[in-house]
Amino acid sequence: MDKDYFNSLMKSVQDSEQPTSNSSNTLGKAFLTVKIDIDCKLYCDGDFLDLFEANKVKKIPIETGQHLFTIESEHSDGVSEDHVVDAAEAGKNYLLLVNGMKQKEKEIFQQASEEKHENKDEILWQERERQERERQEREWQERERQERERQERERQEREWQERERQERERQEREQQERKKLQESEPYAALTNNNRTLTFHFDNMKSSRQGMDIKGSPDRHFPWNDKAREFKWRKYKNTITTVVFDNSFSNCHCIDNTGSWFLELSKLTSIRGLNYLNTEKVVDMSNMFYGCESLEELDLSSFNTCNVRNMNGMFLKCHSLKKLNLRNFNTGNVTDMRYMFMECWPLQELNLRSFVTGNVTSMFRMFNGCSSLQKLDLSNFDTSSVTCMGYMFEGCRSLRELNLDGFDTRKVSDMRKMFAGCCSLQKLDIRSFVNNCKTNGPFGDMTEGMFDGVSLKIIKK
Repeated sequence: MDKDYFNSLMKSVQDSEQPTSNSSNTLGKAFLTVKIDIDCKLYCDGDFLDLFEANKVKKIPIETGQHLFTIESEHSDGVSEDHVVDAAEAGKNYLLLVNGMKQKEKEIFQQASEEKHENKDEILWQERERQERERQEREWQERERQERERQERERQEREWQERERQERERQEREQQERKKLQESEPYAALTNNNRTLTFHFDNMKSSRQGMDIKGSPDRHFPWNDKAREFKWRKYKNTITTVVFDNSFSNCHCIDNTGSWFLELSKLTSIRGLNYLNTEKVVDMSNMFYGCESLEELDLSSFNTCNVRNMNGMFLKCHSLKKLNLRNFNTGNVTDMRYMFMECWPLQELNLRSFVTGNVTSMFRMFNGCSSLQKLDLSNFDTSSVTCMGYMFEGCRSLRELNLDGFDTRKVSDMRKMFAGCCSLQKLDIRSFVNNCKTNGPFGDMTEGMFDGVSLKIIKK
């Protein structure tokens, strides 16, 4: 260290307490305190730092606000200029050390700050990326939601428009149907070279050359004053098929079907009977009279709750083999005369649904049913019947006849009731023999009752 630096350094040296000696050669230790003002914020009171192992500098105490370097000289000649130079050098080294440490710490701190800043930038960038992704995701979801809502609105709009259109069309159809029904009327028309008779209910009667289905009184059948004449009767030998058009199901004004198919001897088929609404019909007399070629009839769709007259309904159906009357409601019928007369091929007949409490006449009801083998009439209520004449006459194949419960208290005619029932083996008539009268308006009311019958009759 040069003299100038030493002199400038010495100007900052403050004297401290030194031990008193008589001479410079006094043995003992000489103390020189060098004060160097520095920034000591990083240090605390009482800390010690060992700077180096030189025996000239033992300890460096550090106090708040300043650093005091105490030089303990081991030389007997006391403190020399070299010692002061050594103290100054030690102070300089200390300053360099402290400054180096501070600089290192600053560098470390700065590096840490830079790394932290870089990490912070990275974190911020990642956060911004995350937020951007979330924002894009939210925007995408929002767009998706809006798109779904738009599509849903469009779908609902289309459905609403479709419903509106269908409703308008339905209303228009109904209006047209009502208008058409208002203008419609029932009629029958001949087609297929007068071989097919079709019943319609529409407004095309004139264009089809339709015929009225109400008919006019027919005087050719004195036993039935309800018989009627129809224009198609003159084609009775050519008509083979009767068809009820589906439009006829809209017709609810038919109250009389009597004589509709009277004497259509070539008729073999009737189609669409389920389109014939009979809920208001009161008269079915002679309806199938003389349909000699008809082999089957299914009338299970008929509603007969209001029918009162079934006189001659199946009379002279000479080819009829199957007859379905399963749902017949006869609760209001009063006249069953000639109903099944001369249904020659008919072998069985189920009349379990028949309610006969209001019937007054069963005259010739089963007359001439020559193939009928079994007949159960135990459900018949005959309390109102007055005429049973010729009821079973000519039923030559009849083997079983159940008349349990027959009430004949009002009957005045039993003439030839069982005449010609040659196959009957046993007949129980205990339910009505005891109550019947012996004479009626035609004389003996039981005249010829069992003609041609050889059987065991149970009377009591």
